[in-house]
Amino acid sequence: MKTLIVEDFRTGASDVLRTLRAQGIDATACRNADWRTAASCSLWVVLWTHPDSEALINCRNIRNHHAAAPILMLVARLQPHNTIAALDAGVDDVASHPIHDGELLARVRALSRRIATVPPASAVIKAGPVCVDEVHRAAFVDGVRVELTMREFELLAYLVCRPGTPHTPATLLADVWRMRADLKTNVVAVHVGNLRRKLGAASRCILTVRGVGYMFVA
Repeated sequence: MKTLIVEDFRTGASDVLRTLRAQGIDATACRNADWRTAASCSLWVVLWTHPDSEALINCRNIRNHHAAAPILMLVARLQPHNTIAALDAGVDDVASHPIHDGELLARVRALSRRIATVPPASAVIKAGPVCVDEVHRAAFVDGVRVELTMREFELLAYLVCRPGTPHTPATLLADVWRMRADLKTNVVAVHVGNLRRKLGAASRCILTVRGVGYMFVA
């Protein structure tokens, strides 16, 4: 599995690189802006070690250019606000840096299992006027593409794949954002509002279930 480590400053990547290579993983490292010239890889490890880092920008760009490849972000002095920002930027997993070798390898194995279960290129889900292409991360309403952020797309895909089932904000926070379900945040409500606005007339498909949460109906 080809893995690329994107470091924000010349620090921290050597230990991660050594750990991965010791397990036979084809890992290389690049500086902040050099990821654009790197060949496509199966897994990205992005380091966020400094307040002036461009790590979040790098994650957004990586997600836009390599939609299917999972991203693991390692954050120095990890705090809840860093975790939220990283997940909203498109990463799949967040951990503290420096990280224990065993934990790093366990997280890499977990992300590798996701790679193994990526749906085939024909995985297109249609429900009512909404169509979601999970491979190309594209959404359509009545055949017209709707421009969504990464997290808006993941939220829509999650709801479309489970029509008729109400989901609490805590469930969506855990399954879509991969954040603790007990975290106090209105991020789900904000994204649902943005998603409804972008879907236009198809916004009627996302219902608010009073006292529960949100449900997609075709």
